[in-house]
Amino acid sequence: MKARNTSRLSLKISSPQDEICFIGDIHFGAEGREKEEAKKKIFSELLHDLAEKKIPVVFVGDIFDFLFDYGKFIEIGNMKILIEIFGYYKKCPESVYVLGNHDFWGRTLIEEGVGMKCCEELELRINGRKFWISHGEAIVKNAAGDKFARFVLRNKASIALFRAIHPKVGLGLAGMISRMSRGRSKKLSFTFDKYIEYAREKWRQDFDHVVIGHLHKPFVFREKGKSLGIIGDWTNHNTVLYFKDGKFRHKILY
Repeated sequence: MKARNTSRLSLKISSPQDEICFIGDIHFGAEGREKEEAKKKIFSELLHDLAEKKIPVVFVGDIFDFLFDYGKFIEIGNMKILIEIFGYYKKCPESVYVLGNHDFWGRTLIEEGVGMKCCEELELRINGRKFWISHGEAIVKNAAGDKFARFVLRNKASIALFRAIHPKVGLGLAGMISRMSRGRSKKLSFTFDKYIEYAREKWRQDFDHVVIGHLHKPFVFREKGKSLGIIGDWTNHNTVLYFKDGKFRHKILY
């Protein structure tokens, strides 16, 4: 493993089945009790199946609707998901977690609690192919507030101030902000054009395939032997993204 800085990793892994799974934008904790329990059951079954088949996973951010390292306090729903990830990781230790904007503050829980490598951007070589992977929230700035929100997420003073708030208050505040963000995103006009241009830039940098999340829309684009895969989500489309035999494909889980 070669680490360039704290936000980017360069890894090389192998997959005997020539297959890898990309999971992102589940947003555990964002929906009602019945839907959350269904998602947790499917997540557990999926990780068990992937572990049995020795298929490596890249978690591409926003697995949690909100994850924060409070020290001695862990929200029980998030704890159950971390335990599931830990169980999978013990069987498939080549897997890695790419942080999203909703779980960026939980990095310590993943790195030290689960033991899994974390980054914001990942250069991945697998069976001779070169992938560029990021959650994707910084690719296109949809509003003036996006740059400010990204600054706040990465500001040590912001993290310290949030840690000073009682966890129940903090979780409530985070939930409110998350709902507002999703509401605003639904109102935005949207095309894949800028993401295709982003992928083309990465292809010019000698990457073969690009993977992003964040958009909550499953999408695959191929051009001249290169490809872009956008994962989708578990709040509307219920998808994960596989790469097998040189091609991306989505699987609808439920």
